Amino acid sequence: MLGVYYGGVYGGSRAAILVNIPGSPASVATSLDGYPMSQKGEAGLALFLTTIFSFVGGLIGVIVLASAAPVVASFAVQFANRDYFLLAMLGLLLVGNLSNGTIAKGLFSAGAGIIIGLIGMDPIGGGSRFTFGSLQLMNGVDFIIALLGLFGMSEILYQMRELKRQGKPVELKKR
Repeated sequence: MLGVYYGGVYGGSRAAILVNIPGSPASVATSLDGYPMSQKGEAGLALFLTTIFSFVGGLIGVIVLASAAPVVASFAVQFANRDYFLLAMLGLLLVGNLSNGTIAKGLFSAGAGIIIGLIGMDPIGGGSRFTFGSLQLMNGVDFIIALLGLFGMSEILYQMRELKRQGKPVELKKR
């Protein structure tokens, strides 16, 4: 099972490096560094580094998870409603903090995230919210699909705009 997981994460990093569309949620950070490297002609180096560090990071992650799981599980059981609320507020504050000084973008991103999070069945009352009669939306919007769609669609729209401009060829450097 670990081999399938590692293969999926590594496979998602290839698309993140080569076309700036992450193939898995773990590959979002890879696209931030790997795609600029591929634009400089260092795609081979980026893919090589991703291979090595995906394996090493995954191995360290499994060891930490196996050793810390009992402690984290006993701590997580003690979470109350106020703790979940504070975690949600922390997430909203981080969105505002990471918006690089553009308050309007930060507020829009936080509001869009809240609205997408409201879609689905209410966990307390059981009523449907913003499903518009669709059974597929009763479980809400899957986080992975929303994340990949956000990054993928923005990159596709950006590349379509750049298609009209004259591109410059990229030289591939050999190691």
